[in-house]
Amino acid sequence: MTTFEEKYRKKQGLPDAALATPAAHPSPAMDMLRAAASDEYKAYNPMPHQELELWIRPNAANEWTDVYLPYSYRNHMISDGHGFVISMHFSTPIIVVTLHGRDLKELVHLLSKRQIEWVMEYDPRIWPELPPDKPCITGIEIRHAPRAAKKEEEDALPSEKKAPEGRATH
Repeated sequence: MTTFEEKYRKKQGLPDAALATPAAHPSPAMDMLRAAASDEYKAYNPMPHQELELWIRPNAANEWTDVYLPYSYRNHMISDGHGFVISMHFSTPIIVVTLHGRDLKELVHLLSKRQIEWVMEYDPRIWPELPPDKPCITGIEIRHAPRAAKKEEEDALPSEKKAPEGRATH
């Protein structure tokens, strides 16, 4: 039986790179960077286990457009049945996410099992044209819940009410 030290002690003759333990699951950001670096587009990243959140990347050219939605807030999901449109409804400030594309039948089933780590929109400015049999998300539409209407004066809390005009209070 090996001890903890024997198991994790640096072995002689191995380069340092061989000792680095790879992460069980590479980060989605690293996957995207590798895909962009290799001039290869990937519409989504399946995971063998259930995920807690879905990472949505509507614009690969802008790193600030990322949206993370908890799967637990998804109320239902609708698909056209042909792999062209997937609509997911959430009970968060983001209420509807609609994915448009082609060959997304497998994505529908993996989303229903919460086995998709991220989805990303195809950008023709970054990647070359895809073969017609490869999954492709051509558009991601994200709709937010309408903002609440402003409170009327009588519905406001005392600290929110405006002071009457014309009278100075000290």
